[in-house]
Amino acid sequence: MRNHDVWHVLTGLSASTEDELVLQAFTRAQVFRPSCAILVLVGPIGWLSCAIGQTIKGLKHGKLATQLINWDVASDWENPLSEVREKLEILPLID
Repeated sequence: MRNHDVWHVLTGLSASTEDELVLQAFTRAQVFRPSCAILVLVGPIGWLSCAIGQTIKGLKHGKLATQLINWDVASDWENPLSEVREKLEILPLID
């Protein structure tokens, strides 16, 4: 996904293994990608430091957010992050 890094910023998630799993859960709720589904199901088993609760939170937030796959990133590039998050109904996933 070419906007994957932008989704990290929108959700407030880092590139750590744990946060990557949460972002995959968010992505799985947004679009069906078999790789996302596999990571969401198997990831917490392989990386026990990733809390199941955070993965579930990623799924919930992904379902509540506007469909980012149709979002034109360039149209909001100059806008403050808080305004873009509000427009796209994204709540940061960091605690």
